[in-house]
Amino acid sequence: MTRLGLLLLPLLLAAPVQAGPWPQPDGQVFVSGTVEHAGGDDWVGTGYGEYGLTQNITLGFDSSVTAFVGEGYVFLRYPILQSDGPNRFAVLGGVGASGNLERGVQPLWVIGASWGRGLQYPFGNGWAAVDASIRFREENSFASTRLTKLDATIGWQRDNRDLAILQIQTSEERGQDALIKFAPSYVWHFTDWFQLETGVTVPLAGDDVAKVKIGVWSQF
Repeated sequence: MTRLGLLLLPLLLAAPVQAGPWPQPDGQVFVSGTVEHAGGDDWVGTGYGEYGLTQNITLGFDSSVTAFVGEGYVFLRYPILQSDGPNRFAVLGGVGASGNLERGVQPLWVIGASWGRGLQYPFGNGWAAVDASIRFREENSFASTRLTKLDATIGWQRDNRDLAILQIQTSEERGQDALIKFAPSYVWHFTDWFQLETGVTVPLAGDDVAKVKIGVWSQF
């Protein structure tokens, strides 16, 4: 795997667990910031946010940074195939930039789709979701910089509004080995303004190391 590929792969695994097909309520805001760290320069910082632009359209941003490279984009998400059943679907489109000090800044385009549904457990309510996306970097060279991601999430909300989350994160850059991680986390709900996420990311396949994760969520 090339050095550039190794630097980019951590960014692919920074997808927030709060992504999914459900629109953000009209006028409501959700933001989060997370750091994953394994010591030294081996860290990943992420920022994520959503705003309910209308009843159905969600405006958001997703950004990631390591010691070597940064990436970020804004997106619009819209529900499709709406019905009275439990399944929910949505599509996403985004535009942004990716770069570092060596290669400068390059345009970034993102397309994606999500599926999700609510779950009923004997011990409470939860959800399941699958988020897929493709990222294109570098103007006039889409094929050489295509990145594919597929994340699967199962969550459970406790009576005190804490969240227990299990997630499998996968990504593959064209010409590189696939990377798969297991990412369990627990979100402690203190208030709507302050929720604390703690967890780990454990590599199952590909070149990476386990990291501890801590983050802050807020909604208003």
